[in-house]
Amino acid sequence: MRVAECGAGCTRRAAFGWPSGRTMTRRESAATVSARSQSLGSPLIQLRLPKRPGKRFRFAPIHYRDVRTAAVEVVDRPGGLTKLLEALEETNDDAADFVRALQFDFRTEPYDAIERYKAWTDRPELERAMSVEVDFTADLPVLTLVLAPPRSVTTSRGALLARFAEQRIMPMPHTVGLHFMAARHYFLSGERTSARGILERAMEIERHFLLETASFVVRTADAQSELPAYLRDVFGDGDYFRGRICPRPFEEFQIDHNGDVYICCPSYLNLPVGNVRRESYHEILNSEMARNIRQSILNGTFKYCNRSTCPSIRHDGLEREQAIEDEELRDLVTTRSDRVHRVKHVALSMDSTCNLWCPSCRQEKIVEKSATVEWKVRSIDEVVLPLLRDADSVMMNGYGDVFMSQICQRVLSRINSREYPRLKIHLLTNGVLFDRRNWQRYPNIHDMVSTVRVSVDAATERTYRSVRRGGDFHKLHDNLRFLAVLRREGSIERFGLAFVYQEENFTEMAEFAKQGLELGCDRVAFEALLDWNTYARAEYEQRAVHLPGHPRHAEFRELTALPVFRHPHVHVRGSI
Repeated sequence: MRVAECGAGCTRRAAFGWPSGRTMTRRESAATVSARSQSLGSPLIQLRLPKRPGKRFRFAPIHYRDVRTAAVEVVDRPGGLTKLLEALEETNDDAADFVRALQFDFRTEPYDAIERYKAWTDRPELERAMSVEVDFTADLPVLTLVLAPPRSVTTSRGALLARFAEQRIMPMPHTVGLHFMAARHYFLSGERTSARGILERAMEIERHFLLETASFVVRTADAQSELPAYLRDVFGDGDYFRGRICPRPFEEFQIDHNGDVYICCPSYLNLPVGNVRRESYHEILNSEMARNIRQSILNGTFKYCNRSTCPSIRHDGLEREQAIEDEELRDLVTTRSDRVHRVKHVALSMDSTCNLWCPSCRQEKIVEKSATVEWKVRSIDEVVLPLLRDADSVMMNGYGDVFMSQICQRVLSRINSREYPRLKIHLLTNGVLFDRRNWQRYPNIHDMVSTVRVSVDAATERTYRSVRRGGDFHKLHDNLRFLAVLRREGSIERFGLAFVYQEENFTEMAEFAKQGLELGCDRVAFEALLDWNTYARAEYEQRAVHLPGHPRHAEFRELTALPVFRHPHVHVRGSI
């Protein structure tokens, strides 16, 4: 990126070149920034970006043709960018803060970038008018920020960010924070169509939570006369989260199939805090990211949370600080501590092996290879089993099926109520393999199972064959009746069914609820279809009947208003 002051009072491209035509050396490049910045009033910074994403920045010589401009090549080497920013700070230039925000964006730290963008845009007025344009030099994309003198037409800071985002040329690093801020500017200016458009283009590159939340705000504003309280602070101001607490980041430890660890469901807060393949449990538990997330809960910003998917946020399920009953959590909140000493709830989604291949989750049947299983078994022995000794519960399997997974079966075969006295087990399964034979393989856990939850997604065999590929509808229902017997006998404490609704199956929701109640289920849960990067954006929106803009959304709302959905054991999440 280059920042220049146009002496002619217009927003034109700054010329490149050296009066004599010779090439500027790397040493000259580094040495001239401060001096030329002082002589020009603002530096000209050029960041040449490689054509292919993921490649490192490379040094390229720069020519000067205009004595009124100066250029510094930003190279990817230790300390290079830091020195450049220090030189910018010395000028006390308005552009310096903008460049620092953009730097965080380039480093894929959009939350920090947004804080700096906001600090910059929320100032009362520009010190000088600004505009943005894109230039090309030697076939490399070069972003240009031009600072025009006060005589030129004034541009608001928000409009500047929006224009910068609109003119972004690939393949520069994806700037999530910049696109969020551009959407914020358009939304607050009443230009919702522009806000929607820039978010859709940005999410074609990356479906980041921040962009999804912003898009959800725009869609909700289109559908409702007033934004819900929990969305008002996304683009504007609000105090909905003041005095509210979410316990999950203080209590949970979820491991995914890559070894990444999350302290909330990744569908609601998709930021890993560590990895069990590289770090110990103690290093992960209070890592920098883990503490940052907990601080966002304690300070009431909840800035890392996805407002569009979290049911506790959307359905007013967050605890009030003064109503916290758990003693450990109350102590942490009272002392405003972001460090925890143990994990209460462990969730294992380490093994993607499954006997089904449901389109909402995957495109083909997955069975983990032996090399992958090897490190996961090691992680079970070295991390998970020691972790479970002090835990209250373990959930498995959040990605595949528990009875197809070598990883889950290793855990089930090694735990018992004598060595793990406080541990309760929550089993998630598609139910096809949960028969009497598999249940009797693990007598050591029969007094430890708290919940069995079966994902079905259909009330009829025809729909089941479509949404649960590889399944056996009749065998499934035999097993559901077996589980109902276990529940009546007290062998399991709770028995539930789950249904992910979408356009293809939502008309069967009422019948499914009735089937679950007839089986004696403690809970029949309906959840909105989430995009696990399985669909293109357009296809997802075509399926996601819970979205306000869906053509059958009104029909969905009418159906979920039926009396069966008011039964205390029936719960619908994700609807608006």
